Amino acid sequence: MSSVSDHIQLMKSQEKQYDSVFNKREWLYINDTVTTYDQGTSIIETTSLSNNSKFLDYNSAYLSVPLLITLTSNGAFNSAIDIDMPYMKAVSFKQSFLSMINSITVDLNGQSMIQQNQLIDIYNHFRLLTSESWTSQNRWSTIGFYPDVADAGGFDTANSIYAPANTTTNNSDLNEGLTERFRYILDETGETLDGLTTSSLSNLISKTELSKLYVSHLSTKTAGTTTDALTTGLAGVSPVLQYSVKATIMLKDIHPLFEVMPISKSLNFKIQIFWNNSVATATHDGTNWTNQASQFRAYNGTLPLMLNNFTDGFTGATAGTLRASVYVGDTCYDTTQKTSGVLSTGGVGKQVELHVQAVQMLPDIESNYAQNHLRDVSYHDYYQFSLKNIASGESFNHLVSNGISNLRAVLIIPHLNTLNNNVNLFDDGQPQLLAHINNFNVLVGGSNVLHADARYTYQSFNNEFFNEFGVNGNQSPGLGSSLIDFKSWLKKPYYYVNCSRVPMEQQNAYRSLQIKGTNSSALAMDYMIFAIYEKNFQLDVISGNINKID
Repeated sequence: MSSVSDHIQLMKSQEKQYDSVFNKREWLYINDTVTTYDQGTSIIETTSLSNNSKFLDYNSAYLSVPLLITLTSNGAFNSAIDIDMPYMKAVSFKQSFLSMINSITVDLNGQSMIQQNQLIDIYNHFRLLTSESWTSQNRWSTIGFYPDVADAGGFDTANSIYAPANTTTNNSDLNEGLTERFRYILDETGETLDGLTTSSLSNLISKTELSKLYVSHLSTKTAGTTTDALTTGLAGVSPVLQYSVKATIMLKDIHPLFEVMPISKSLNFKIQIFWNNSVATATHDGTNWTNQASQFRAYNGTLPLMLNNFTDGFTGATAGTLRASVYVGDTCYDTTQKTSGVLSTGGVGKQVELHVQAVQMLPDIESNYAQNHLRDVSYHDYYQFSLKNIASGESFNHLVSNGISNLRAVLIIPHLNTLNNNVNLFDDGQPQLLAHINNFNVLVGGSNVLHADARYTYQSFNNEFFNEFGVNGNQSPGLGSSLIDFKSWLKKPYYYVNCSRVPMEQQNAYRSLQIKGTNSSALAMDYMIFAIYEKNFQLDVISGNINKID
């Protein structure tokens, strides 16, 4: 037995049970101020919570969001989808429910804390992939997350069961992430025992009761009819499949500010959320996918839906074009779908809710906490930039910004120029396949951050990133974070460079940011650039006053 285990055993035998410091703990919730979501916006004001003289913990706060996915034919015809196809494996969300949020703004007690940046879902999914570990799976189904298997991705120059020609895809049955996310939505007619049609879920619980519990489920399944205008004078009706999804989105997953907020009173937040309500179409010939098109994307954000391969998700459907939409709330607002089929409202609620934990401290604990009522709070924010249309083999030397203060890191995510992954119905929204950059470097204030223009590898990624996050800074074998292994990074590379290790006087100065490299991919690339910087403020945890903000 090692000496380390000797010490651990002795420490455990001397441990004392912790006394509770809270004599009351409860969850409060408020609705947002919006009742219809056709404009794709929510506004949440916490005035009613801040006036109740309770300590609130926004680190554990979350949004409860009703979502409605609708699949129909693209018009009033019985084609492209069918209620007899494997519809519970037809459509899912990309990566997690975070794909529904394009951007947010946050004010706290009248001061702007978070300014609007587009496409924050892409950065937030990187944060999930690098902060989660395989030991935290218990929360994944709640937030709609399961990591995609990047190694299952591919690209074909011809139409296939996976995607139209010249389209990247990651929807094969080898992508365990997509397979698992399908299981987050229930079907009352689905089999609880594989292959036994008499073992349906409805034997145990009805769809009505599932709705009362606000469990994500298939809420509408209606067969279509063919056009028969000569006989009946009536046009055909599209099949309708609607999935009511109850999404949980943690505030700390949306933005790092909420990770560092101390337990406080009198915090009057105004949070405005811009949702990725979206509509898209996809065409197949009864065997292969042949085309796709985005019909509507609120704020030109991510298309959050992902379609399965034809064999596993759409077998049995006749050739045609389907239409897929997702909206916050309980209503589908797409005009084409509303006129082509008989739609229903969702079954898991109507409004977005904010849930916050409130605690009441023991008197002596609260007295001690109040004596040190000023807290210095630091958090990371980011600017988002882009560099577009870099041809295969082309070198670039790009000035990203003339001046950024308190720069901490730079994250570069390659995307295909002709069809960015985040608006592709058949890919997972992660970086472009094998979109590597050679002779890579980042310059801050005109100086190289990396020692020399480098062949950036997976080990380079780990050198720059791995020790920044995770339990014990990922220094303890067996403990740590990150779901990006070598095969994942090689297939879908992220480029992360730590820019924080400079003298303090340089950190606080405004310094230019520049990136350089050569596109090693055989395809033209766009590069999404996140410049991550530090912000600081001083918070009075009793009065809620913000005394200083940098």
